[in-house]
Amino acid sequence: MIAILNPQFSIRNEKNSSYIVKKSWRIDPNIENDIALATIIPPAIGYILKTIGQDEYEKSLSYLSDNLGISKDVIRKFTTALIENEEKKSLFIGNERIIFPRRLLIKSDTPEDYEEIKPNASCNLLHLRPQIPINLNFMITTKCTTNCCYCYAKRNLKKELQTDEIIRFIKECKDYGVINLSLTGGDIFAHKDWKLILATTIKCGYNPFLSTKTPLGKEDIEFLHQIGIKELQFSLDSSCPETLNQLVHVNNSYLPKVNNMFMYCEQSGIKLGIRTVLCETNSQVTQIKELHGFLSKFANIKDWVMTPAFFSEFKQEEYKKYEVPNENLIQVNSYIEATAKSFPIYLNKISECGYELKRERTVNDYVTKNQICYANSFSMSVLASGECTICEMLYENEEYTIGNIKDQSLFDIWNSPKALSLFTPNQNEISTVSPCHTCKVFDECKKNIAKRVCYADIAKTNGGATKDLPDPRCPLSRPINVIL
Repeated sequence: MIAILNPQFSIRNEKNSSYIVKKSWRIDPNIENDIALATIIPPAIGYILKTIGQDEYEKSLSYLSDNLGISKDVIRKFTTALIENEEKKSLFIGNERIIFPRRLLIKSDTPEDYEEIKPNASCNLLHLRPQIPINLNFMITTKCTTNCCYCYAKRNLKKELQTDEIIRFIKECKDYGVINLSLTGGDIFAHKDWKLILATTIKCGYNPFLSTKTPLGKEDIEFLHQIGIKELQFSLDSSCPETLNQLVHVNNSYLPKVNNMFMYCEQSGIKLGIRTVLCETNSQVTQIKELHGFLSKFANIKDWVMTPAFFSEFKQEEYKKYEVPNENLIQVNSYIEATAKSFPIYLNKISECGYELKRERTVNDYVTKNQICYANSFSMSVLASGECTICEMLYENEEYTIGNIKDQSLFDIWNSPKALSLFTPNQNEISTVSPCHTCKVFDECKKNIAKRVCYADIAKTNGGATKDLPDPRCPLSRPINVIL
């Protein structure tokens, strides 16, 4: 028997820490969707998981024992528990608990291609920022084929990268060991060289998440199928041509083209995840029923996610024109709960109460329960201009730009003084007028690997100023009345 690392995961081994990383694309359908992006583990465990599949199981155990100086029985007990385990497993290192995902190791008839790495017997668990980002979001273009009234994006970015610069950087990501690479926009299919860019990305071993509003033709879908694309996210806000014209400014030929694209995808075996942004115009239950009926015609709909249009700092004056009434969200929630479903339907930020910003009662509750952000901890973003930022939704906010791929390497950008100072901000340097200056949970909130603060939400509700202010969900923040 050979035990190998489940291909749904990758191991990043660095000098003082190792990381179990979940690949962003779906490989093993038995793996849960809600597991952590990355789990920090001691280097000795990283070495074991990276090396275990090089040979027959017992031979690999002997090899690992000899190289690490750890008892073969100890390694066997640890790894056996992870081979096709149907429940998550836990291990305590001191007082800290590491949770290992289901099916981390799987049985195989053939060994893995083995990459020789230096043994590291350290069992210390250090919560360190990796030397290269694990996830990278690459904005290929700001161009779109639609013009959405609720678009949150900053549309006046600098001159875009040339195609050869994009290709070079994708290859650099591979060479440096970036594990998950996303290609975004704008709309990637609005780029004139999207086929070359996407084919290069696939050849580099990535299977990027792709989201679009562009109704692709039969030849384009066949191309995607040929290069191995198995899923697309398509954003469709209505099945009513008049509503689509109001929301995304397309003509009457748009919906028939979408219908044809969905059929081509169905014929090619490409699954579709549907995303709908709810505004005042399209959030009546009658419209939701009609769209549900349209989508139900297709057997390749993977799931359908609805989310309310949210506030953008770049469209502050227009927000009240497209903001969705809360009573509509309540009715949508009731309809979805009661309706029969031929595919999973999810409501993002919507409950039986409609939309409510979750503000915790105390700062201790806040740092325990608020959403986790890995920007500048595990991930970074590259804008279409080549400018790098910790999060794509911050765009060229100067507080959070950390370099440019035109004149710096990925390693130098990620490890720049600016990036490192943003990762570990100094509380004493926070403005004294901000509640963060004296907050007792500052380190847990803003200095952890898993930060409990969304700088993009702070920016959009404070005119771009972010660094010194609390998250809108923090009880110390000023009250707001917009959807985030």
